[in-house]
This record gives sequence, C-alpha cells and structure tokens, in this order.
Amino acid sequence: MLCICASRQSDHSGDIAQLKQTLPDFQVVEFSSNVTPIANKPFVWFGSSGGTENNFLKLNLSSLPLPVILYSVPTDNSSAAAQEVSFYMRQRLIPQIHCKTLKQLQECVKSWSEYNKIIKSIQEQNILRIGGYSDWLINENDQFYKQSLPKIVNVSVEQFMAETKPNHDLQIQGQGDHVNAHVKPASEVYSRLKQELEKYNAKALTVKCFDLLTTYQHHAACYPYAQLQNEGILCACEGEVSSMIGMIMLRAATGNNGIFMCNYLKNEGKVYKFAHCTAPLCGLEQCGQTQEFRLRTHYETKDGLAVTVQIQEQEVIVFKLRLGDNCIAQVLSGKIVKSRLDDIEECQCRTQIEVELDNEVEMIGNHYLVVKKTQAGFEQLKKLMSLFGFFMV
Repeated sequence: MLCICASRQSDHSGDIAQLKQTLPDFQVVEFSSNVTPIANKPFVWFGSSGGTENNFLKLNLSSLPLPVILYSVPTDNSSAAAQEVSFYMRQRLIPQIHCKTLKQLQECVKSWSEYNKIIKSIQEQNILRIGGYSDWLINENDQFYKQSLPKIVNVSVEQFMAETKPNHDLQIQGQGDHVNAHVKPASEVYSRLKQELEKYNAKALTVKCFDLLTTYQHHAACYPYAQLQNEGILCACEGEVSSMIGMIMLRAATGNNGIFMCNYLKNEGKVYKFAHCTAPLCGLEQCGQTQEFRLRTHYETKDGLAVTVQIQEQEVIVFKLRLGDNCIAQVLSGKIVKSRLDDIEECQCRTQIEVELDNEVEMIGNHYLVVKKTQAGFEQLKKLMSLFGFFMV
C-alpha cells in the first residue's frame, strides 16, 4: 500500500508523521513521477499544499488502483489542491474519494477493497452494441465515453444479420394482441443475439432497434430483450450507452437484473407515468420469476413482437444517468401504484407503469431505469455515483 506526498515549499513533516502513524502498513514516500503504485492495493495522494496539482498529472493515471484516495489538510491550500484534482478526475469518471480527516482516511482504507471489487465488476463488463445509437438521441455522443467505463464492442446491423443463422430458436408462447407472423422473426433475433453475446463474451446489450426493424421486416428486438433480461442479460434500447452504463451500475449497486428501461410520459404531481415496448419477463423480480405478460406489436411501427409485462406494485428506485461534458445522475425513490396488463393505452408503448415518487421533481432527459428498492441498494447506488464523480441533480 502506497501513499505519495507532494508539497510545493512548506514543511509538512508533522502531517506526514501523523500519516505514517495512522497508516502503519503504508509505504509513505515523497513525490516522484517514477513511483509505481502497488497493484490491487489502496493508493493515497496527499497534496500537502497548493501548487501540487500538476505533479498528480505526472503520474500514470491509467495504472492507479481504484478508487484513488485523496487526502488533504486544512492548511496551506491543501484542500483547494485536492478539490482541483478531484474535479479533474470527476470529469473523466476516474473513481476517487476525498478524505479531509485522518479518521475519514482510516475508514476509507478499511472499505477500499469492497469499493475496488465493485469498480472492477463494472469495468470488466463487455457491452455489445449493434448499430450505434439512434438518431434522435441527440444527447448521446461517443466522445463522451470514458476510458474508465466498460469496453464497447461495435457490430453493424448488416453484419449482425449476415451471420450464419443459429439452429436453435426460442419457442414463444403467450396471449395478446399480436400478429403470429411476427413470432418467428422474434425467435430468430433472440437466437442471433444469443450467438453474438457468446461470441464477444458480453453480458450487456444495446441495439439500434429501429434500424433493425425497418430494414428487416418484423425483426423487432423487444421480445428478445424481455427474454434475455429474464436470463440475466442487461438490455438497453435504441443503442443508448448512457442507459446501458446506468444498468450496469444499477446491477452492481443493487444486485438486481430485473431493470425496466422506460420513457417518461407525463406526471400529475408526484405520480409519474413511464412506458416502453419491452420489459424483463421477470418484471423487477429475480431472473426466471416470469410475471404475467401479453404479446403485442411494437407501438410506433405496429410491426414486430413487443410485450406488456405486469410489474408488481412495490417500492422502487427510479434512476437516470447521463454521460456528457459533466456527467450527471438522478437517484429517486418511490413506489409503483399502477401497472397495466389488458387495459393499456394504445397510444403509448406497451409496458406501462405509474410511479408515485417521494417528491415531485424535474425529469432530466428521456430514458429512466426502474428497479426494486432496498434501502441498502439505494444507499450503495448513491455512493457509487459519488465514487465515479457523477453530479447528482
């Protein structure tokens, strides 16, 4: 375990002596750009005065064990220097924690291995993206994608459909207002997606679904998504990476695979309506616990196989994550008060829920993520957002 101390001019030998006493297992050294962090062990940066910010940038930031621990003292502009370094990392989503007291530092070091494990579980994911992101997602931009996030594997829609068709098809059964001619194409899309996920060792998937459906008639991703999520594969619609990253972080924080990605439609006071043409067949429950559902056509195109899932009334987390120049997140709490099955509104996407939030809030974009709430998962998600440096709104 390593602690690097950097100072511009002032004598901080007393602060360093306290550090050594507080962290007896750490190697406490003066700054040098040649110092190599110890893999998989906590790393502490102590800028004991202002003017040390550029020294931090001389380190090989990609090699630092995460989260980086920043420590500062309330003298000689040490705190100001730490805040500048902290903001630099926040803009790049490099996980970090700023400790302002020795007690905070001790507690952080004790929890570091747990945080490191969660961060690794996020970074080591492969995301399979088929077809890029949809044209109307004007806030999506690949230049916002950060090196510290999971790897994206890009496959074109044409390449995806040109692959040899797998022999195993999904047997789809269910009642509903759908077209039987759409069932076989949905089974084919499911089998092709399974094949690509295995090929790229991915557990997370997002498809530019309108391109798939409009180019290859009846080939909607809606039902295949519903089935795959019931098997533990995270599926985000419309090629949206922000929501895909949000799903991965939500699963890391809560342990749940049953995540409903949905459009915000309207609200009356604290009651918000959300809908989408796909939802996990397990609803918000654990994988394999299939809920009651109906087969329908995709709303906008009236083509392809979509699904209405009855999601149980329960307490939920409503989550929004947005990548950008300043990455932001919204973590809300509420309860599902209505979930339609046979009496859906035909002018909207097919799975429809109403959520009474704890407070009336302004929405900050289109797609939201809804997951079963536990208080531990709720707090862990907020902590994870802080670690990665998302600005909470």
